[in-house]
Amino acid sequence: MTTPSDNRSPQDQIEVLNLDILYRDFAPSLLRYARMLNPNQADDLVHEAFAALADRPHTLPPVTNPRGYLVTLFATTLPNPNNLGFHLG
Repeated sequence: MTTPSDNRSPQDQIEVLNLDILYRDFAPSLLRYARMLNPNQADDLVHEAFAALADRPHTLPPVTNPRGYLVTLFATTLPNPNNLGFHLG
């Protein structure tokens, strides 16, 4: 979380908090799925999906379906996304 010496803007602090909540809510299920698909890289794949969400440009509209957006980001981190066990769209 943030500390008094944190130099982030209030908006950035809110985004960090929201990302933390999303991680706690969605990372466990993504990690379970990633371990079925690629056990050796599961942690890295989930981390990459959340890193992509954190790096999302602020100029884009807000994400209205965080779970769907994270699943899509996760799918793009897989070595062969055509072998997914779910349909993305």
